[in-house]
Amino acid sequence: MTMFLRPASSRRARARRLVLLLGSCLVTIALVAACGGDDDDAAGSGEEDGGNGNGGETTVLEIRAVNIQFGTDSLKVGADEAFTVRFDHGDQGIPHSFAIFDDDGNAGEAGALIASTGIFSGLAEQGFEVSPGLPAGDYRFQCEVHPSMTGTLTAS
Repeated sequence: MTMFLRPASSRRARARRLVLLLGSCLVTIALVAACGGDDDDAAGSGEEDGGNGNGGETTVLEIRAVNIQFGTDSLKVGADEAFTVRFDHGDQGIPHSFAIFDDDGNAGEAGALIASTGIFSGLAEQGFEVSPGLPAGDYRFQCEVHPSMTGTLTAS
């Protein structure tokens, strides 16, 4: 009886293919597991649900300062709804802030400070979150360095 043995090089090639196949399977399993993570941030937006009923996104107020003035003098948010402020400071080398104050009813005067970016020089961006949101009413926003830079934030 004659026996045929495979050459050693053929056995090694088969073993290499088997190792490559197993390695590919392990990599595929690892990728599927990594992509199938939890759905806490399914949208990938990085924004939290502020409980404001607008589809799970926090309201974002964007305001810009250029030439020592805000781009608007009127902002609106939902009453009692968390929101985020993004302040784009466009005056190079000039200090500004964006601050929200209780409107104390005195004409031209801000009440108690609610939130602020703090004073910083441009060109830069800063922001903050107001959570929980503000009760219905009008609030004053202002630059803490330049009192003439003002506006009204309405929560309704």
